[in-house]
Amino acid sequence: MTLQSEWESYRIAVMPEDAEAVQLQDSRRAFHAGVAAILKVVANAIDNDNDPLMALLLVVQQECLAFVAEDVKIWKR
Repeated sequence: MTLQSEWESYRIAVMPEDAEAVQLQDSRRAFHAGVAAILKVVANAIDNDNDPLMALLLVVQQECLAFVAEDVKIWKR
């Protein structure tokens, strides 16, 4: 399971097939913003940095940061 695969599942289940690029991009941004918010909530609930869940959260965080970096490049064009 990756964030990308979860986005694709969400997109297929929820977005209309004829959605315009701007609608898809806005939805993808909102999806990643939701993930980032829940990451913060869960990370704050974990007391121990050595918790195995923290390692998973860091992987997902890196996926979010990679999306933001790519989105910023696209937005600045």
